[in-house]
Amino acid sequence: MKHLKRFFCGLLCFALLIGAFSGCAKKDEKQSATSPPPESSAVEKEGAYRIGLLQYLEHPAYDAAREAFMSRLEEWGWGEDLLEIDYQNAGGDENKAKEICEKFAADRIDLIVAISAPAAKAATYVTKGTEIKVLFADVENPAVELELQASDDNVTGVQSESTIAATVDLALQADPNLKAFGVVYNPQETLSAAQAETLKKVCGEKNLEVVEAALSSGASQEEVKKAVTDLCGKAGAIFLPLDSTVSNLAFTVTDAAKEAKKPCYAGTDSAVQSGALAAVSLNYAELGQQAADMAVELAAGKTVRELPVVKASAGRICFNQNTLDNLKIVFPDEILETADYYSTDIPESWQR
Repeated sequence: MKHLKRFFCGLLCFALLIGAFSGCAKKDEKQSATSPPPESSAVEKEGAYRIGLLQYLEHPAYDAAREAFMSRLEEWGWGEDLLEIDYQNAGGDENKAKEICEKFAADRIDLIVAISAPAAKAATYVTKGTEIKVLFADVENPAVELELQASDDNVTGVQSESTIAATVDLALQADPNLKAFGVVYNPQETLSAAQAETLKKVCGEKNLEVVEAALSSGASQEEVKKAVTDLCGKAGAIFLPLDSTVSNLAFTVTDAAKEAKKPCYAGTDSAVQSGALAAVSLNYAELGQQAADMAVELAAGKTVRELPVVKASAGRICFNQNTLDNLKIVFPDEILETADYYSTDIPESWQR
């Protein structure tokens, strides 16, 4: 049956190239690096293809990737009659991520789609020696982070690139005399702890000091504001990693930085929408679309070997216009002219 699916896919390739891309030509997002997936009509039905969708934690960036993934499947006409999707969220818990993947494996699903490196690592570990495929999204170094072996031929996905070095460079464009970066994060969150370590490495190479403010899960608004205010007294700029604890109180973080007249840079555009000055951010919606394109091709019968890892688009610079105007920080014209911009409803405290 799988050979028959591939036959249909090849037969309709030319038609899909014309029809699919003419329908998507007006989209702002860049097209996926993968070839156009087959429409549902090109595949003979043999029962729903089962996907376990694992998101490591709640965060606007990963929510955007997941939502784009689901929308893209619908765009290609792959509905519930062809795909059965079991969505689970690990809540930032590595052990829970492993338990979820073990349940997926016990249920003998066809494919695990894992959003973020910790989720992909759990999926890769659990599926070793099985026929279950793993499709990751947002993993910077798959070979190292997923501990892949030469025999692991069931894993592919969308590889991302760290934007932290570019973010530090952006901050230095505005303030060449910057001496210290402050980072506010929850060290118990695997992803944010990893980004904090990357920041330290990048800043060390540029002779910049890194000052930390650690937050715990469930930190109050008052605790967050005090931590950021204290941090602003020690650093010339603040960095917000991909952190669900900080994300839940993003307005508080950015407001405290604004009061201290310090620029707040972030790892994702969602924080910029909440008031951070700027970010060099991946397009997580586009990343989710790329993953969906690959998932459809796998569901249509392609093997992992036929779908090598693709790279996500490079990070793009974005600014919060309100914060930029408020802090009056000057960036080179070539940066400002090519950046994306967000506007935020200014909190009452900004009116003081």
